Amino acid sequence: LSCSLDNTIRIWDIALEKKIQLTEGDLGIVMEVKFSPDCSKIVSRSNDKMIRLWDVQSGRQIQVFGGSGALFSLDGSKVISYSNDKTIRIWDTLSGKQLQLLKGHSSLIYDIQLLSDNSSFVSCSDDRTIRIWDISSGRQIQLLRGHYSSVKKIKISPDGSKIVSCSDDRTIRVWNGIQKECVVYPFSPDGTKIVSCSDDKTIRIWDKSSGNQILLLKGHQQFVLDAQFFPDNTKIVSCSADNTIRIWDILTGKQIQILEGHSDWVFGIKLSPDGSKIFSRSEDKTIRIWD
Repeated sequence: LSCSLDNTIRIWDIALEKKIQLTEGDLGIVMEVKFSPDCSKIVSRSNDKMIRLWDVQSGRQIQVFGGSGALFSLDGSKVISYSNDKTIRIWDTLSGKQLQLLKGHSSLIYDIQLLSDNSSFVSCSDDRTIRIWDISSGRQIQLLRGHYSSVKKIKISPDGSKIVSCSDDRTIRVWNGIQKECVVYPFSPDGTKIVSCSDDKTIRIWDKSSGNQILLLKGHQQFVLDAQFFPDNTKIVSCSADNTIRIWDILTGKQIQILEGHSDWVFGIKLSPDGSKIFSRSEDKTIRIWD
């Protein structure tokens, strides 16, 4: 599944190495796309501040909502969107009806993430706060304070017990779920480590429990834009504004391999579930698959 500055959404068959569906129209620049849990629908967001819901089989647009970002509930029955008007809205995917309007943030909302219980989700904002919300009632469950600047990104640990936040105050913080305890980046598969990347050209691996830095990885020549753990928990892959993708051994801290091919910044990477393939997206307008 890919989106592009050419105003299209495309679905690709990796095995056949061909496009199997194309959605186009007056979409604006499509910034992000996500599958529903059963892969029957897609939600997209565009620079025209609209959220669109699509049927995968037909490529038909089902619903349109206002907003600057969105995700599906775990059962796919709802879409949760956030907007520059400081609100969060919950929509029914079948009817397109707005179910809840959530107010609380006092400035721009930057990210939302579902908690694993499918009954609540987390948001972060320019107002320096993280908030936990109940999906059914729209009620704010908890307000987490601690950052001194905008909170730009949040992630949830695999077991759903921890919230990780990163902020313009240059800290990464780990919060103990629904309980207020109070260094954006993925957890290791076993949930014991966190990887962070930075504009200082480094990658750092942290112990989740203590918050201590375990490893400092150097090699990229420009900003490091993303990093992900391999499923085997022994390696990470990173990408950078130096146009490269690098694979690292997290037991030794040594760089294993450099993957070169992109002609511009590589700003996103994903791994296949078995770790055998790396998917990269770049400012050079290509998506590449690495074996």
